[in-house]
Amino acid sequence: MIYPKIIGKIADSIKELPDKTELSFAVVKNGKADYYGMIKENGDINEINNNDSAFEIGSVTKAFTGNVLAQLAVEKKVDLDDPAQYFLPSLF
Repeated sequence: MIYPKIIGKIADSIKELPDKTELSFAVVKNGKADYYGMIKENGDINEINNNDSAFEIGSVTKAFTGNVLAQLAVEKKVDLDDPAQYFLPSLF
C-alpha cells in the first residue's frame, strides 16, 4: 500500500456505511495515478479491483462539484491553484 494514511482513513469511513458499499478512487501524485477499490462485506473492508466499474452517481457528482467549485472561485473563497491538502489536511 503506497498511501497507508489516506487508505486507512477512507477504510475507516466506509465502516459506517451499509454492507455492500463499494468505493473506487485514485490517488494522483507527480502525474501518476494509483487506483484503489474497497467494498464492505459482512462488516469487513476488503480491497477490490473495480477501477473499470461504472458507478451510477459518480458522473453526476462531478457536475455538482465543478459548479460549487466555480461559484466558490467567483466569490474568491478558494483559489483554483490551492492544493487539496489545504482543504483536507487530515488525509495528507
